[in-house]
Amino acid sequence: MSKNNKLYGYAGKILRINLSNGEIKTEPTSKYIDEWLGGPGIAAKILYDELRGWVKPFDPANRIVIGTGVLQGTVAPAACKMTISELSPVTDGWGTGASDSRFGGDLKCSGYDALV
Repeated sequence: MSKNNKLYGYAGKILRINLSNGEIKTEPTSKYIDEWLGGPGIAAKILYDELRGWVKPFDPANRIVIGTGVLQGTVAPAACKMTISELSPVTDGWGTGASDSRFGGDLKCSGYDALV
């Protein structure tokens, strides 16, 4: 966690939903924020740590990470981007896309920085 135990622009939790068995759990965002910035940074770290070399894009072991920006859900100009990151079927490598939808702000206002 940050040096003074404040999360600043983070909500503090990551929601994990396992679509194979229906398990739902949360984990603290604080373990990522000292080294990884915002949704794309957290997503990159999660994918790097959790995807093994044998995982293919359409494999159930793949992860989809929807991440919010640090300023998402605030009135800050141009802070409305959320990202979706995964092992891409186009490149077989890390892929990410950004969106200006309300979903990212709604996710942040619900108390989550990312959905895995």
